Amino acid sequence: MNYDEKLQNVSVLGAAGKMGSGILLLTAVEMADLSLKPENKGKTFCLNAIDVSHEGLAGLMKYLKDQVMKLAEKKTVALRKLYQDRADLIENEDVIREYVFDVMNIVRPVTTIESAYHSQLVFEAIIENLDLKKKLLSQINENNPYKPWFFSNTSSIPIHVLDEAAKLDGRILGFHFYNPPAVQRLVELITTPKNPAEMVEVAAAQLDAPVGARPLCEDHPPQGSAFTGTWPDWIAFTAACSARSYSRSNAGGVLFVRLTS
Repeated sequence: MNYDEKLQNVSVLGAAGKMGSGILLLTAVEMADLSLKPENKGKTFCLNAIDVSHEGLAGLMKYLKDQVMKLAEKKTVALRKLYQDRADLIENEDVIREYVFDVMNIVRPVTTIESAYHSQLVFEAIIENLDLKKKLLSQINENNPYKPWFFSNTSSIPIHVLDEAAKLDGRILGFHFYNPPAVQRLVELITTPKNPAEMVEVAAAQLDAPVGARPLCEDHPPQGSAFTGTWPDWIAFTAACSARSYSRSNAGGVLFVRLTS
C-alpha cells in the first residue's frame, strides 16, 4: 500500500486538544492536497477527528477553518494549479473558498472510538495515561481488520511499552510534535526494532509533506541540526541544548530527530 492509499482513511485521537488540533490541521491539509491530485480523482479521503468533548470539537472546526483560510491565502498560486481544470473558479477568492471547503469536507468530528475501526492510520494525541492509551489502542486494533499503523504523540511513555501493552506487534511508532505542531519545527520520530520499514518510510514522508519541509535524516545531517540515539541520550542532550535552538538551526524545515525505544 502506497503513501496516498494509507492516508485515505485516518483518525486522530484527542483531536480537540492542543496537540491533536495541530496534528489534525496538518493531516487534513495533506489529505486534501492528495485528494486533488489527478490520479486520486474519485477516491474518498476521510479524516476522523475523535474527541470526548462536543464543545471541543466545535471549537476545533472553527480553528481548522480559520487556519486553512490563512494557509490558502499564502499558497494561491499552487492552488490554482491544483484547480486548473475548474473553469468556474475565476478569482483567487473562488479558489481559496473551494480549497477551504475541500479540506473541511474531509474532516469528520466524532465522539465515538468506533470511527477508527476503518482507518489505515491512527494518530494518538490523548492525555499521558498508559492505561487509557492501552485501552483505546487495543480496542481499535482488535476491531480494525486493516491492521492499522499507530503514530503516538506521547512525550513520556516509551514506544516499546505502548507496543507491548496494547499488543500491536510493532505497528506503533512515536511521532512527537512540539507545541504548536503547525508552527514548531521540531518533530521526534521514535522507532523500535519491530517497526515495519514501510511504516517508518511513510512516517518520514508525513513529516516532509504537510509543512513543505525536508526531514533531516541521520545519514548525513548538517552539524547541529539532527540527533540519533536512545531516550536517555535525548534527555541528556536536550538538557544541554533547548529545542528552540534546533528550530533556528533549520529554519526552512522540520528537524527530523530519530530516536530508538
